[in-house]
Amino acid sequence: MGASPLFSQDPRVVQFVDALPKSGAGKVMWRALQEPEHAR
Repeated sequence: MGASPLFSQDPRVVQFVDALPKSGAGKVMWRALQEPEHAR
């Protein structure tokens, strides 16, 4: 059986950063990472 179609896409762009933006609770702020990509 093949991989799930939801996870079969390859990443379009890979970008390395020094630090991930985190909230006060220590969780990674994924929206802050995605906003510059969606602005393109």
